[in-house]
Amino acid sequence: MEQELNNLPKLNKIERWLSQFASSKHKLVVLFIVSFLEQSISPILPDVLIIPISLYKKYSAIYIAAFASVASTFGAMLTYLISKLYSESILNFFSLNSFLEVFNTVYAKNLLLNTFIASLTPIPDKIFTVIGGTVSANFYILMLGIFAGKFLRYYIIAYIAENYGAQGINSIKKYRHYFTLAIVLVIIIYIISIAL
Repeated sequence: MEQELNNLPKLNKIERWLSQFASSKHKLVVLFIVSFLEQSISPILPDVLIIPISLYKKYSAIYIAAFASVASTFGAMLTYLISKLYSESILNFFSLNSFLEVFNTVYAKNLLLNTFIASLTPIPDKIFTVIGGTVSANFYILMLGIFAGKFLRYYIIAYIAENYGAQGINSIKKYRHYFTLAIVLVIIIYIISIAL
């Protein structure tokens, strides 16, 4: 197991410290906190814990994905509610008024699909949660999209770590830019098709 962990991509100090909890009895508590904060204020992805927890094979990939997705969705709920409460201040502070028109004409038209796609990628999607709360987008659809996208993403990562180990994860890391680029291109094509 230690050999598998050592073969994983290099982590920064905070990520390395967090990944150590994967073998502790508090692993799920820490995973919940990391997943919750990632969808609100933290730039650290839950992958840093999902991968080593999956390597230990104590929990199934579905269980880990569902657990982290629920935590992320709770984080999104808090972000949405705070954004809704302070919508006027957020709009003025970040000068988002011009962006709202784009959001309402493109993103909000297919809120579920767009949120699902955004949550599926490693691209920070919390901006859509903030905007969603600011413009009072449909709460339930937004949360469903976030949960579904996060679940699929976390499940793929947990499944690969559980079944293919560090070698599988390194392959994902190696080609992640191509994967992200492909998703972005799909989103751009999709947006253009709606706009025309």
